[in-house]
Amino acid sequence: MKSKVAFLIGSMAILSVAAEDPALEELLEKAGAGEAEAQYLLGKRYEKGDGVEQDHAEAAKWLLRSAEQGHAGSQHSLALLYDTGEGVPRDRAEAVKWYRRAAEQGLAPSQWNLGALLLAVEGVERDPSEAARWLRKAAEQGDDQAQHLLGLLYLNGDGVRKNASRGSGWVRKAAEQGFVPAQTTLGHIYCLGDGVPQDFLEAAKWLFRAAEQGDEDARMLIGDMFRYNDQSAPTDYEEAVAAIQDGRLIPGDFTTLRFHQPWTLTRILVTWGVMSSLILLVLGLLFVKVKVVRANGVHAGGFFVCPWVKVKVVRANSVHRDVAAGGSPDPEGAAGGSETRRDE
Repeated sequence: MKSKVAFLIGSMAILSVAAEDPALEELLEKAGAGEAEAQYLLGKRYEKGDGVEQDHAEAAKWLLRSAEQGHAGSQHSLALLYDTGEGVPRDRAEAVKWYRRAAEQGLAPSQWNLGALLLAVEGVERDPSEAARWLRKAAEQGDDQAQHLLGLLYLNGDGVRKNASRGSGWVRKAAEQGFVPAQTTLGHIYCLGDGVPQDFLEAAKWLFRAAEQGDEDARMLIGDMFRYNDQSAPTDYEEAVAAIQDGRLIPGDFTTLRFHQPWTLTRILVTWGVMSSLILLVLGLLFVKVKVVRANGVHAGGFFVCPWVKVKVVRANSVHRDVAAGGSPDPEGAAGGSETRRDE
């Protein structure tokens, strides 16, 4: 009974709005009659709150009706709702199903999203070979994100035979379209000379182009690329060119390209390795006990290396004393010592 009342109230609200918007009234008529395009447009209106109150569940309802009739736009939009969990329970497997149906109809955003999901998303079985196939289809249609990601797959040999030249070619296509992460990657490629001749001028051009748009990875690579003895890295491309031409550039130890911001991950791992070594060294100093043995075989003294740790002294008369560094002897003699999706 309650559901019927809610349906009637909802219907009355829709009709009330439709009365004020003839285009919406016509859309409702066509959608109700089963027209796929009208159902898609109505679903998008509910998704965006365009002329109606925003309601993702209502959007999903109309998009599903249209998607089941084979409407590619509806299939993509419905997949996005399942991908993000808006209006429907989040279900990545269901998202893959609808992305694939739209991708098979040639929709580039669906091909890109499907490829990305098949690479590294929880709830989806990783299949880099299929991912590369869909990304190539989207890349051939000019999708800059697909071009960049496909390039990375070729550079790393993930799902495809490793081909640095082909990989750098796809990355360049994306960079030339203005996709900032691709510009950073291309600058990194020229630093390494991976698939292209090593060229610091070309590297600087692309890195500064990305850095000027706020890319932190590009700024980090510029810092790695220009290492002066007592000077900071150049602040603009012209200064960088002068540094290269004057021979003031000292090439850094550039890491191999890896998917998902490789240089950031490398820095984290190196930093963690150094810190771990220091921690182990300190712990070793804390717990290594050094003993001094007199000629008569009596332990004359024992101590920990670190001065802030309690020092245990063993006298020839066998009286034990614990002395805190900088403190006074304890007469009691106690024992010492003690871890992103794309829309259309």
